[in-house]
Amino acid sequence: MFKQASNSTIRRHIAREVAQICSEVTEEVNMGTAKCKFQDKFTGDQEEILKKLDILAKRQLWMMKMLGRIYTSLRKVEESNLDKNQKYLQPVIERPVNPIDRPISSRSEFQDINGRLLDPGFRRQLASYLGCLGGRNTDDFVKRIFYALFDDKISLELNFKGRKHKECLCSSKLYEVIIEIYMQWNRGGLMDLCELEAAFTRRLKRSLDAAGKRLQRTHQVTNLNDQLPGPSPSTTRPPHNL
Repeated sequence: MFKQASNSTIRRHIAREVAQICSEVTEEVNMGTAKCKFQDKFTGDQEEILKKLDILAKRQLWMMKMLGRIYTSLRKVEESNLDKNQKYLQPVIERPVNPIDRPISSRSEFQDINGRLLDPGFRRQLASYLGCLGGRNTDDFVKRIFYALFDDKISLELNFKGRKHKECLCSSKLYEVIIEIYMQWNRGGLMDLCELEAAFTRRLKRSLDAAGKRLQRTHQVTNLNDQLPGPSPSTTRPPHNL
């Protein structure tokens, strides 16, 4: 069974053939020119000389056009082969799906997710999804991870170290997964878990402020609705005496 030549090998062979053809045509033109000059000295038949030179020039031009077509055809074949190889050799890559149906917004949901992370399959699926989020820097990385997992309301019941009788993020199964993803994302730089902790602390503080403002607006709307006058009670008229 013969081994198929690669595109680079074919290209080198064609280049050598082209160089050889160009060299032969150029040599033929030069010889014809010299011969014509020699004949011109002795015969003076200038018209015949010019006719031969014109034939040689046209032949050279035709050959160069044919070589250009060959190169164009070769380029199309290479592009076609490249597309086929990519189609059949490269695996189909699909973006992982977030296994968490909705952002975590309460203590009970946070505890439920930590319980589900005891399942290796669910843990791998979540890690695969979070690993695709990336980030420009640690703060951006934490922001993408946070909003892929949480709603701002979770900060009312969660902080990093579990202070003020809130849930603790740093000792949870979920944070173990986050550390794994952080190590993969930051493998080209210096690992600094203190920086990750500081970024999550800042993010939780911002979320707490946002959740507080949202809660305040909700209370204001509720109070405003309570203050609006209700429909006036219908007045009943005494029956007419018959």
